[in-house]
Amino acid sequence: MNLFTTTALPKTGTFVLFAFENEKALLGAAEFSSFLGEVKDQGFTGKEYSTAAFKTPGIPGFVVLAGLGKKDQFSLEKLRKTACAAVKKSLALNQAQVLFLFPDIVGQTIVEAQAITEGALLGSYRFDKYKSTQNPNPALSGIGIKTRSSDAGAIVKEGMQLAQLFADATTFVRDLVNEPPSDLPPQRIGKIAQEVARQGKSSGISVKIFNKQKIEKMGMGALLGVSRGSAEPPVFVHLHYKP
Repeated sequence: MNLFTTTALPKTGTFVLFAFENEKALLGAAEFSSFLGEVKDQGFTGKEYSTAAFKTPGIPGFVVLAGLGKKDQFSLEKLRKTACAAVKKSLALNQAQVLFLFPDIVGQTIVEAQAITEGALLGSYRFDKYKSTQNPNPALSGIGIKTRSSDAGAIVKEGMQLAQLFADATTFVRDLVNEPPSDLPPQRIGKIAQEVARQGKSSGISVKIFNKQKIEKMGMGALLGVSRGSAEPPVFVHLHYKP
């Protein structure tokens, strides 16, 4: 995934701008507030997680307005979920790149950038491994954030990089959850946990894998009872993080 910052308008993909509900200006972009008039016929008022798309001269692709809900109820979680909704809208429009205008809502550049990027990354998640028919919409290839200066862009990039770490961890777990049990038996889960611990050893991650004999010795009857319905032997995984 290409994560980038820029001070320029987009040359492709969608341009996403945030708005609070029933406000007359777009966040971080007073000069673009006339865009609100473009979506009146779509019923866009800035309600949380709502989106509206349109085309306008001078900006290739689509402009997407994304609603954050009421101003006095704002939270970073709403910003994250709204960015997610904006990406889903963009992909439905067959746009593979998204550029967000940085809203600068709470004066915490890194955490706002992290929330936007994390929501965008998670909103683009797919699990197509076992599908015979490919998704007709393109996969997301780029996420950008437009700032007013290159100095601000450097700070925003820090938040985007943090978001990449969190999103990678989340999508890794999502992939495990989406695997059918027949392809992810307990023994394989144990090996995956060992690899996670190996890669994270320097960060304080360790693992203990308990086989059936050790599980029986510890008296874990509930786990053993469930495993009796399977031909696969059970394991109990204890991942430990100590910074």
